[in-house]
This record gives sequence, structure tokens and C-alpha cells, in this order.
Amino acid sequence: PPEFIEFLEGDFEIHLSASGLPKVDLLGSCDGFLKILWAGKEIHKTEVRKNTLKPTWDAWRYRFPESLPFKERD
Repeated sequence: PPEFIEFLEGDFEIHLSASGLPKVDLLGSCDGFLKILWAGKEIHKTEVRKNTLKPTWDAWRYRFPESLPFKERD
């Protein structure tokens, strides 16, 4: 893959889930949520999924504008 992609644009559908979350409450579970940041700006925050160590969320759609720079990480 290229080391740098000049711009990322278009519509994306992202399926979100988490696993391996720590057991943080008395029942051995947690209340998970995700924040998605792009270039330091929050572009999405999921709903809290209560009492689960493997939360999932409905597909999320986002349209990246042409002017949003994207750099791949190793």
C-alpha cells in the first residue's frame, strides 16, 4: 500500500465492534462506547452499550470531504 494517500473522499459504511474490554464493574462487565477522531476532531460517537464485554453497533455511514487529508499509519 502507498505510504501516503493525498486525499480520502467518498461515502463509507463502517461496522463497529469491540472485544477484550476490561471488567470494570461489580458484575464483571463494562459499559462500552467508541469515539471516532479524525485529525484530532471528533466525527462520531456511538451509543453506550451497557453490561457487555463485546459491544456491537449498527453500521455507521460517513462522507469524507475532498479536503480532509489522510495519512496511513504503519
